Amino acid sequence: MKSFVFLVLLVFLAVTAFISRSKTLNAFPSATPSPSPVLANVVVDYGKRYLDEDELWDTVNNWRKISGFNEFVKSDRLCNVASERIVEVQNDWSHDGFRGTASKIGREGEWIGENLSKHSNDDLLTLNAWLNSPSHKENLANKNFRSSCIKTDGVYAVQIFSNY
Repeated sequence: MKSFVFLVLLVFLAVTAFISRSKTLNAFPSATPSPSPVLANVVVDYGKRYLDEDELWDTVNNWRKISGFNEFVKSDRLCNVASERIVEVQNDWSHDGFRGTASKIGREGEWIGENLSKHSNDDLLTLNAWLNSPSHKENLANKNFRSSCIKTDGVYAVQIFSNY
């Protein structure tokens, strides 16, 4: 049942991306990538050179909505943290720095989470990678996380989560 729901989700996201980007679909990609072939039900835009945080934010919230969760509310406080983390992960690709960041911003009783991604220029591929990682998916599907923010530098992506 879970794999069927996931397949329906991927098809929905691919159709949403297709409509919003007005690209044509090519079900049989050639050796040279065309502008938007369909690979495993995910639309990949090979012409795009950077990961757009607004597109990734919309894609994540669309996934939350069709999965039965409330959409995240964007938090300026978490956006500041995500902006700091982008700089940190450029120099140290790990979740280690987040422990210090979380201790600086955390409030009593606050749950905080983080998802990282690198070297993806597509919002759907980034979401797909997070959904295929149990710990990253746990953050995305956590009903207690209500606020969030995503920041990208075109190569790296950081999403911070909070229950406040």
